[in-house]
Amino acid sequence: MSFHPKVIYPYPTGNGFQRFSVEGMCPINPYKTFLDGLLMKFQESSFYTNILQFILVTFMYTCSNKGKFWKILFLASLSGVIGALIEGGTAAFVCREADIETPRNHLYSYLFAEIFWIIKEYSIPILNLLKIEAYDEGKIIRNIKIVIFLLFIIFVVFRFYIGYERMIDGILTNNKTKIGHMAAFFTIAAADLICTVCILYFVKKQNKNKNNDNTTVNHLIKRSSYLTLILVDTISIILAICNGITGIFKDYVPESIINPLQNLKCSFILIIACDTLLFKFNVELSSIYCNVEKNVNHKEYLKKNMFSISKSGDNYSFDNE
Repeated sequence: MSFHPKVIYPYPTGNGFQRFSVEGMCPINPYKTFLDGLLMKFQESSFYTNILQFILVTFMYTCSNKGKFWKILFLASLSGVIGALIEGGTAAFVCREADIETPRNHLYSYLFAEIFWIIKEYSIPILNLLKIEAYDEGKIIRNIKIVIFLLFIIFVVFRFYIGYERMIDGILTNNKTKIGHMAAFFTIAAADLICTVCILYFVKKQNKNKNNDNTTVNHLIKRSSYLTLILVDTISIILAICNGITGIFKDYVPESIINPLQNLKCSFILIIACDTLLFKFNVELSSIYCNVEKNVNHKEYLKKNMFSISKSGDNYSFDNE
């Protein structure tokens, strides 16, 4: 693979210096210090999103009931910020002025970071499995778990392939990593889609059996969770396709088409956390409203019966309030 050096700053070229090429992650002007480079990473939306996501999800987690669902969300956001710090910190270190003449043939930290990206990204199918378990615990859910586990193994293989290519080339993105991302995103999209279809099936089956299509809680589920599931599935599939297209047709299709979708994917954990929190708030608000409505109806019932007793000439005396 040939690497073309950036032309503004006189960077060295050749093996071990691919990070200074056009495909590399180092800027045109090197960072003055490691801290300077790390702080500059806040200009990158994916880095900043993972930091903000962790802060907000942690705040929501402390305010929630800290159940299994919220523990997974918190772990996913924590993994995201660790992965972002490893990748950003690596670039900040090897792109310093003091490191310009140091060859970096292999960047092992990029392979290590994949552990945290795996935890973060595959937490979404795991969260969907928890939703499925609320509807079914029989043979069907066991078969679904087996399929999701097999897809997880495939996803891990693709993610470590991406990390390996990043490690040996010393850069974050090339044609091989794009193909790896396409395969990984298709795998996780398949897992998400299977879970989504199963959730919709079980909810429809439950509604049919219990005839509760018009209940408030069911309406809230349809309005929030379904839309979130469909959004996650759609973005994952489109992002997988775009990664493949920009890798195969890089001379004709700009890489920038990935950026909006990639930023949305970075925010999946935050989107799901907000959806979960809003759903909980709406259910509790609906419960309060129902209780108030019952109390009002009960009071009106008492008024009506008290008035009837008083009118019938009974010896009891009631206030008409």
